[in-house]
Amino acid sequence: PALLMDEGVFRISTGKLKTHMESLATLSMKNLFGLPPQSLYMNSTLPARFAMHDRGLHQTVLDLNLAWPVDFALVDGVWGLEGDGPLQGTPVRMDLVVAGRNALAVDRVCLQIMGIDQGAVQHLVYAAQRGLGPADLAAITIAGDPFTPRPFALPIVPPTIDVVQATPTAFAPVMGQTTRITYSVDRACRTRVEIVRTSETSPQVTMIRLLHDWGDRPAGPETLLWDGRDDAGRIVPPGDYAINVHATGGETANNHGHATGWVRVIGQAVRLPLLSR
Repeated sequence: PALLMDEGVFRISTGKLKTHMESLATLSMKNLFGLPPQSLYMNSTLPARFAMHDRGLHQTVLDLNLAWPVDFALVDGVWGLEGDGPLQGTPVRMDLVVAGRNALAVDRVCLQIMGIDQGAVQHLVYAAQRGLGPADLAAITIAGDPFTPRPFALPIVPPTIDVVQATPTAFAPVMGQTTRITYSVDRACRTRVEIVRTSETSPQVTMIRLLHDWGDRPAGPETLLWDGRDDAGRIVPPGDYAINVHATGGETANNHGHATGWVRVIGQAVRLPLLSR
């Protein structure tokens, strides 16, 4: 990681043209998922970097590309992978390589080759919103040999969870304040929402409050209130807390959608003593 942060380093991402059961596609931007040190994410249930899925796979991919912008992206599509990738997909020979200076542009061309809708891969949507590249194919100049798109067989991916946020983002439960937790899902599914405490230097996750357990809900937004208390009814200490949203449309237990938002709990306002004249 220290080398990757060096201003003198030229970063090249060499990914594969393949499908993925949670992100739908793994190309040059998601290829950065392998960069963070494993030790920060290992725990007893999710070894190595798999624990990053619980903190929002698409959000993690975006954060990595913001931290380590790619100078040149290359996607190897000599042999691609379709279906239930990356572990159980089917190899497909494409005999092509896609490369360019903008990773998001490269990945968008790859989506066209694979027959995937441009808005279907959530981390690419996020990347465009943050100014990392084009939002569609209209702004991309494609050079080189002509190609014929071949629609890939796609995996069944979990529901898309978006806009997990707290309003206000900081509140004081000791003063009776609450915060509104909102999120949105793209289709009818089952969701679970919890407040947890995480660490930037440890994989430890501490359960604080279950706002609601698995339950059916329609597509669209949902709003929940949190009063700053844990499951035992105690007001939590000041600090930053994660809002974890899980969603499933009937996929396997290990293939739920995950997204995370953040909220800060603050203590009671400081009152200055009255000074006599």
